[in-house]
Amino acid sequence: MDSLSNIKILEFNSSSSPTLDDSIKSEPVYLIKWEKQTEDYCDKKYEVLYKAIKYKQGGSFSALYTQYSNTVQLAYGEIFLDPPEIHGHYIGTYLFNETVKWAKKFTDAKVLPIHIRDVDDNVKRRRRFYEQFGLKIVEDGNGNAHTLEMNVNELKEQFLPDEKVKEYELVDFIHDLLSNKKANELEIEFLNQRINNCHNYYKENYKLKRQNFFVKMYYRYLR
Repeated sequence: MDSLSNIKILEFNSSSSPTLDDSIKSEPVYLIKWEKQTEDYCDKKYEVLYKAIKYKQGGSFSALYTQYSNTVQLAYGEIFLDPPEIHGHYIGTYLFNETVKWAKKFTDAKVLPIHIRDVDDNVKRRRRFYEQFGLKIVEDGNGNAHTLEMNVNELKEQFLPDEKVKEYELVDFIHDLLSNKKANELEIEFLNQRINNCHNYYKENYKLKRQNFFVKMYYRYLR
């Protein structure tokens, strides 16, 4: 992590997966995201790294540009999203889109094929994921598949609406957390004070009623 300004907090809402129960769908997923770029004499590598705050697991999506061949390799390495609990929140779409945006800086570069293993495992979902970025999938017939080579200008960026994903600066996010914590502490203090006041009121009221009861009993006895 190079600097605080490079670190973002992402809030993902509205799960799209029909296999998840309503409690998971309604619960936002928070990620820490930061970017890393490295360069040598002919290659430029881009990584968008993430970590799921609640589950303390993460990974990275990366891309590689090779200058001498003017090619871009998306999904430089395996594409997978951990942990499984954060699936269905458009997180993979968001992270892969970050690599697509970076790749499109290299105008007229060729996008190399992405090799996809075990494509029979939820074929429709995998095809829909890649094709939304303009990639075309060809099945090999042996359970695997690959995308076709294409021009980088043919890639399509995806824009998630604000209700799906919100991005926060790290410092602002921490400030909001502390502000909310302080507000909650003040509210708890106020409620405790109200409870104590009610307790004291009923305690004094009970004491007064008890005294009145014994006074009445005393006068009755005198009669």
